[in-house]
Amino acid sequence: MSLYCAGLNSMLSSSTAKLINNTIVNARGGISATDPWDASIEDNVFQRTTNAVTTSGALSRVVGYNCFYGNSTNFTGYNANYGTPIWPNRNGTMSDIYFNIVAAPLFIATNDFHLTNNSPCVNAGTPDSTYANMCFPPSVATNFPDMGAFGGPDACNWLTTVPQLPAKLSLTKSNSNVWLNWAAIPRSTYQVVYFTTNCNAFSGTNRWLTNFTVTPAANPASVAVSPYPTTNSKAFYRVRSLGRTPGN
Repeated sequence: MSLYCAGLNSMLSSSTAKLINNTIVNARGGISATDPWDASIEDNVFQRTTNAVTTSGALSRVVGYNCFYGNSTNFTGYNANYGTPIWPNRNGTMSDIYFNIVAAPLFIATNDFHLTNNSPCVNAGTPDSTYANMCFPPSVATNFPDMGAFGGPDACNWLTTVPQLPAKLSLTKSNSNVWLNWAAIPRSTYQVVYFTTNCNAFSGTNRWLTNFTVTPAANPASVAVSPYPTTNSKAFYRVRSLGRTPGN
């Protein structure tokens, strides 16, 4: 579950909450947002709630790539585009303009909210790679995110032993820093090492000059490392998964 909420203080201003990859069943309400708070609601399953999503005010309250089934009311305060099927999603299930579907999620059992392989929620989530599936199981099929609590990168943390997946790095430059970016399992720990002097000094030995760990709260991870290498020198970077600390 990824839920980020704004607090109340004496200076009211617009703030955005994110409800990503949750399964909400048999609840009075899923999420309710009113000015000055906005909300982004994606990749969730709402089943048998009284009011699944409710909004009031002028802000956008984006609701996309969710599954609704058996609720008393799916959308309260939203325009008629929400919940009106107009085209198929990537799996062929009819969806509204925002790719919300109204279909039975096909859980494994009434008290087990894992998705069956033929669920319309499998791989039906947002195309944003930030929320891609990473662990199979509990997610299903491909890295497009499943809807519900067992989809997306944080689903890995349902496992007793969280896998140490390979970290595929990309590098970006900003001002005088090099940034390392990779797809990370939230709450797993990663070792970051780098070496930025002349290659000849590195040859034949293990001389990583900087060694530290990071525990990203979300995917993707991004961390600033060394200054730019000097002229005629090279730099080496490595990120290694250390897994998740038990209880984290």
